[in-house]
Amino acid sequence: MKRILRAMLGVAAIAAGVAGVPHARPATAQEVQWKMHVVFVPAREETKAYQRWAERVNARTAGKLKITVYPGGELGVKDVDLMRILPAGNVVQAAGLVANYLSRDAPEIANLLPPGIMLNEQRFPELLPMLDTMFQKIYDKWGVKLLTLMMAPNHTIEIFCRQPVSTLEQLRRVKLRVWEKAQVDTFAKLGVAASIIPQAELYIAMQTGVVDCSTYLAGFATTISLQEVAPHFSFITPYALHPHSIVLSKKAFDALPADVQKILQEEGDRTRNEMNEKFTKGGWEEEQLEKLLKAGGKRLPPFPEADRRAIYEAARQAGLDLAKRSGPEATTNYQAIIAAMDKLN
Repeated sequence: MKRILRAMLGVAAIAAGVAGVPHARPATAQEVQWKMHVVFVPAREETKAYQRWAERVNARTAGKLKITVYPGGELGVKDVDLMRILPAGNVVQAAGLVANYLSRDAPEIANLLPPGIMLNEQRFPELLPMLDTMFQKIYDKWGVKLLTLMMAPNHTIEIFCRQPVSTLEQLRRVKLRVWEKAQVDTFAKLGVAASIIPQAELYIAMQTGVVDCSTYLAGFATTISLQEVAPHFSFITPYALHPHSIVLSKKAFDALPADVQKILQEEGDRTRNEMNEKFTKGGWEEEQLEKLLKAGGKRLPPFPEADRRAIYEAARQAGLDLAKRSGPEATTNYQAIIAAMDKLN
């Protein structure tokens, strides 16, 4: 009996000792880990903005949520597949997206803003509230939350070529790369054959002669060393197309505590304001052009005014054709955007 009593007292003492260990405390909620897909390379201003957003969210949520940004398509996710991957929230939970890449699955949003349809790009940010509503209504069907839309700091779109090209007539004699379906249709109306090649494949395609020219943004050309394989560039149209966005898996977002959701939105709004201010203020693009010229870029005269007007009219018609093929809602949205743009031009 005494041995039994001593054993019982020993167990009690051990239990009391464990209870008194300073590091023994109730388990806390585990930090939620998010992955963010970004197709652009780290040097792009949009990628830097996405990274700032993630870092601020991580700092403010302090152990509740950690977002890791994967630029340059590091995760192997393609923008074209996002509507099939993002909603479930298990592969990626967030993405830095340009909607024009979604033409296969969501043409009603991908073709909403064809490049070249606005003459006064400086006032484009005034359209963002209208676009917020349109975009979210479409994303709702997919289980995607639009956190924010924001401008890139760019104001112009150029044609980059291996050899000098600065007119539509010259462009008709070369192989042109573009980044979306609306551009294919726009140039087809002008007698120019164009094909879509992803940005990640552009350098090699130009280097090996798969294409001779490409639509691109002079402000970002050095981020992919485009001037090394296509040094000649010429302005064709103002930059007024799909704003960049932060989109989330609605399922993943809804699973977060309300205070974390609030931080995500607040930092999204902050990032939007910063990028829109950079676009409106200007100056960034001029700095990048200077860098491009020093790196070997050769600036040609702009496409003739008559050519640029032809591109503008073809882009508007291509946009309407695509909207009609996407359905009544897409047509109504496109016509509303054109009407709003015409008031700002």
